[in-house]
Amino acid sequence: MTSGTSEGAVSAAPSPSASPGQGTSRIVPSRHQRRITRDFVTGGSGLLVPASREAQAQAAAAAAGAATAREAWIAWLAPRFTPGAAYFTGTYSEDYGLSHGLMLARNVHHDFRRFLVERELTDRQFISGVEQHRYRDVLHLHAIISGDFSDIDRRLLKAEWERERGFSRVLPVLDGCASYVTKYALKGDTEHFDWNVA
Repeated sequence: MTSGTSEGAVSAAPSPSASPGQGTSRIVPSRHQRRITRDFVTGGSGLLVPASREAQAQAAAAAAGAATAREAWIAWLAPRFTPGAAYFTGTYSEDYGLSHGLMLARNVHHDFRRFLVERELTDRQFISGVEQHRYRDVLHLHAIISGDFSDIDRRLLKAEWERERGFSRVLPVLDGCASYVTKYALKGDTEHFDWNVA
């Protein structure tokens, strides 16, 4: 978003801190501008905030020397998801999945982000990929969540998912996790891949 005013998008309103006789005014962005800013910052969800553009540029430069796209993704993601991170697989029960519309990837992504909010993990980086279950209509997801998860933390995360949503498996991150989850990004189908990575 560029600074300044755009055609019909902002209006001047008195500053709340200004005295009635002062000519001080502030620019109030339109609803459309606020939405564009929110969508840029949060990926459209309004839930999680990624790092600055400078941090993203540094990460991209680190992955630039890779020979293949998959190697570039792995080089970019692997340092962010150290062995203390959690490799998460979430499968939905029929009752929960069908009633919440989890046959669509976008709904699975939204539900996973809501799960992170419920668990107060909104400050964590994550990548997730959604795939079709082999025998059912309800989708499931694989994700890596950054942070230092103890065995108890992983068990609590598993229990919280299974309390309402279905079945889950939460393991410590291994070397191949970033490679496995990035296959969704490389399919070229962005609908099945979601992330909050700095």
